[in-house]
This record gives sequence, structure tokens and C-alpha cells, in this order.
Amino acid sequence: MRGFILFAILAHAHSSIAALVIKGPDKPVLENDEVTLECLLSDSELNTSQVHFEKFSKYMNKWYRLEEEPMYRRCIPDVILRREANQLLLSIRSIHSYFHQGLYRCVADNATATDNSSQPLAITINYMRELSVYDVSSSSRKFIKENLLVTLGEDVEVECSTTASEAPQYFWQKYGEDWIVPSSKLRLKNVRMEDGGDYTCMAEHPTLSSLKKSSTISITVLTATNGRLNQAWYDSTNLV
Repeated sequence: MRGFILFAILAHAHSSIAALVIKGPDKPVLENDEVTLECLLSDSELNTSQVHFEKFSKYMNKWYRLEEEPMYRRCIPDVILRREANQLLLSIRSIHSYFHQGLYRCVADNATATDNSSQPLAITINYMRELSVYDVSSSSRKFIKENLLVTLGEDVEVECSTTASEAPQYFWQKYGEDWIVPSSKLRLKNVRMEDGGDYTCMAEHPTLSSLKKSSTISITVLTATNGRLNQAWYDSTNLV
């Protein structure tokens, strides 16, 4: 995991009102990274007991204070707060988009109501989930675990999908072939015996090349016997 430090620097204005400035990381944050937010106190009149972190809840539509008590750790897991001589640290050991993405700020308790907080810092977490592949040839949408059995001469359509922080780009490729289909769907018309084989779907994040996933399925082409598939082949399918 990577560690990023987000610096929140507290400066003291001539009017003795604390001016809070928060700075973000210089690299994209990936899910499961380790991230530390740090409030540095440059105002000699402040100490760490007078400063705290807040996170904005879009569900409650308000800021809430991040504390050391266990009840707060259940709401936002994997977070540890530490107070040192001139630092307030908030460490997120394994950052996750569901719990940790959003707005953060540092707040000084002894400042005025209008000047007691920094500008919000938006933490955006980049992620991509595992790929799933489905048979969408008919009206039903069936998940393909590993193998797909198809009948000689029929039309086949499979689709792969995932969820990601940004809409991914999809590609299909057959093992041993040099063609690539730039789509989440793969369509095979009037399937031939030679169309059988291993097919791999790849998904790539549009802005972060390190975020990519792939999933491979096997397509087996069967002949029909008296209008029915060979039962031995049919029973070997992993289609669910």
C-alpha cells in the first residue's frame, strides 16, 4: 500500500484569528492506500487539544467531528487519531471509497465562527471492482462462471461489466488471435466450430493505467443430436 500525507497547515493572522489552510496529495489516491492527514500548528497560541478534524456527511448534509471514541471509529473504520506536541494526525490505514471518500477539514475551537475552519479538502479515491461476464444472447442475463456452451450455427452475445470510480474502457480478445474488439460486448454470428476457445475481457481505467482488470471465459461449440445438445457436454457447463 502507498502512503500519502495530506498537510493541513494552521497559520496565525495579525488579528490573532487562526487562518487554516489544507493541502492535498500530489498523486492520485487508490483504494486500499494508506493515507495520513496532518494538521501542523504554526500558531504558538494554539495546541493540538484546540484543533480537530471534521468530515462532511452528504447523507446528513452537515459536518461531523472525528473523535478518538470507539463509536466514531465504527462510523468511519480504519481511522486512527493521534495528538502530538505540535501535530494532529489522522491515519487511514486502508482507504475505501464507501467509507472515506469526501470532504475533510481542520477546525480550531478558539477561532471565530466564520474563520474557524480551513477550506474543504476533497479526497477522491480511484478504484475498479472485479469483472463479471454474462450471457446476454437471450432475454435473460446469465452469469458465466468459467464456461459457456453454445450450439453450432447459433448467435452468441456475451458482456462483461464492472464498477469503477470512472467509466472504464472495455476490450475483448481471443487467445491465439491478434484482433481486439473495443467494446464491453462480444457478438459471434452463426457460430462455427473454430469459434470455440478462450476469450478474455479487459477493463482499463480511463485516466490511471495501473487500474485494470481482466476475466477469461471458455466458449465450447457443440453439435446437436436429434435437435438436443449432447447431454455429457451440457452437464459440464459452469453457466449459472
